Amino acid sequence: MVLVLAIVAGLLLLVSGLMTGLFVTKSNEASTQTNLVAERDSTIDANQQEIERLKRDLEQANQKVQQTEQDLAGTKTDRDEQERQKQVIGQCLESLAAVGQAQGAARDRALAAAERVCSEAEDYL
Repeated sequence: MVLVLAIVAGLLLLVSGLMTGLFVTKSNEASTQTNLVAERDSTIDANQQEIERLKRDLEQANQKVQQTEQDLAGTKTDRDEQERQKQVIGQCLESLAAVGQAQGAARDRALAAAERVCSEAEDYL
């Protein structure tokens, strides 16, 4: 009976050694996995922060583009208006040249036409 108890005790010791080894191995694996998950979580958080920063930068760049487009549209409108004013002034000068070359009744008609054109040109000078 003592021999059986000794064999059972030896088997129990052997099984408890195996179980302790398995526990340590699994515990190390769990610790490694926990560290890996924590590292991945911190990487995800860093990526999320970078994405948010890039979104803000993109929004600011889009606002600058919109402002530039508005400025450009205003400049184009101003340029078109200046071109129109230049044409009116040119027509006035041509009308005045025609007045200088005309004689008699033709001169009176040319002067009346010049007055209509040049009255608008006066506003631009």
